[in-house]
Amino acid sequence: QGNDQVTMAMSAARAVRAAARGFTILELVLVLIVVGVAGVVAVDRFLYYQELAEKAAMDATLASFKMGLQIRSAELAISNGQSAAGGLENENPVRWLAEAPANFAGEYPARPQPGQWYFVARDATLVYVPSSSRYLTLPKGTNGELRFKIKLNRDVAPASAGGSRMPEGVSIVATSEYQWF
Repeated sequence: QGNDQVTMAMSAARAVRAAARGFTILELVLVLIVVGVAGVVAVDRFLYYQELAEKAAMDATLASFKMGLQIRSAELAISNGQSAAGGLENENPVRWLAEAPANFAGEYPARPQPGQWYFVARDATLVYVPSSSRYLTLPKGTNGELRFKIKLNRDVAPASAGGSRMPEGVSIVATSEYQWF
């Protein structure tokens, strides 16, 4: 009977030690799997929002280019320089901003670093090179670049009325269709 009590005491002590040891291998593996899946999801969401922020910054920069061109077009209209407005289609739109965007690389014949804008003078094209393009769909042959041209919107006055096609406004249009998100 004494041995039975000793055996039960030893069994109870072993059970207490086993419970105090911590995780079993199975519990540890399950925790690692859950943490790993959560980490992968978090990184994916981070990259998604990072690219969404890049697109928003690109859209804002494009809007500032357009605003600068619209202001210049209005200046020309006020000073009766509509004939000079035709030259806006061939000019670098950064020229009409108070200051160039921080990510504007200048007038380059070649592609700069990702995340930068540049202007190709020979064909008057404004180009953006995206840093992230997981959610960007471009047509083939675009080299992963978004290209934009300045387009004057002209008033179509009838020639019989002695009217001429004067610039009515200015816009910046993509040279090829793209979908970002």
